Amino acid sequence: MKLYPSSSIRVRRIFYHFGNFNIYLDSVSGNVLLISSGCNFYIGDVVLKEGILRVLSDEAKIRVEVLEGSAKIFDFNIKKGQGYVLGEDKIYMIPKGVSLVFPKDGVDVNIPLFLWEKVQGAKSYFLEISLDQDFFKTIFFSEIKDNRFFPDSFTLFRFSDSFFWRVWYETEDGRFSFFSETRKIRIPSF
Repeated sequence: MKLYPSSSIRVRRIFYHFGNFNIYLDSVSGNVLLISSGCNFYIGDVVLKEGILRVLSDEAKIRVEVLEGSAKIFDFNIKKGQGYVLGEDKIYMIPKGVSLVFPKDGVDVNIPLFLWEKVQGAKSYFLEISLDQDFFKTIFFSEIKDNRFFPDSFTLFRFSDSFFWRVWYETEDGRFSFFSETRKIRIPSF
């Protein structure tokens, strides 16, 4: 499970049954990634048994988006690339990921400039920098209005000299895209 800034969950109960943990969520606020492998997540009428589900919640509605695998809602499945608005019985397609431009994969970076292709209809972009390629150890996260990030000052604590970065975006109608490809950069020691 991964919670993004200003996000929270409330777990109703967890129990172990026939080799799987079953995790029942009472509520979700903000943006949460549920990563299921050897556990089942339940939120409302949605069940995720294997895969990655992004749950987006605000005061008005809860949306679930399948990034990997599939999720079951009542008697039907939503597959990878599909999203569903709870209570509206509406399935939609998740926008494709943005293409990264700079820095290239595997290069040494001395100047903190991140650039990606501009997406028509994108309201905001999200830049993540992590110590691992699965983004469980995210050390930087920022919402950005343009298709570049070139800060006046930028601090990455020296846990490592290698970092991974990716970008995703939100559309004007509130859908979130797939993640971009993941790129590795190296920041040389001084």
